[in-house]
Amino acid sequence: MIKILCVEDDYVASYVLHQQIERMGYFIIDKLDNGEDALELCEWNRPDLILMDITLNGELDGVETAKRIIEEEEIPVIFITGNSDPAVKERALEMKPMGYFTKPFELKDLQTTIERVANQRT
Repeated sequence: MIKILCVEDDYVASYVLHQQIERMGYFIIDKLDNGEDALELCEWNRPDLILMDITLNGELDGVETAKRIIEEEEIPVIFITGNSDPAVKERALEMKPMGYFTKPFELKDLQTTIERVANQRT
């Protein structure tokens, strides 16, 4: 079973996503609301996949956090965001994420992407 980290600044969205992911049969190791904590967690409890929002609490946004995690830890990232700014999306896609979903999104599409990552990790 793959370990998934959820980095989302909106508590309700984080809670709902957590519930949906667990119903899919995956394990959420933690829910964080800022990039600094995500970087720290990835150093000592390496997740297999990160679900990353673009807007986060703290100094780092989701794109910068993902960039550092991908460069330092080589952990795959799926962006899930309510931000529809094309410039932000372009910046995020430069990180070559495993997926990019704009809220609202189809849960089955996210599940397919997570399954693809899980199959690559096993």
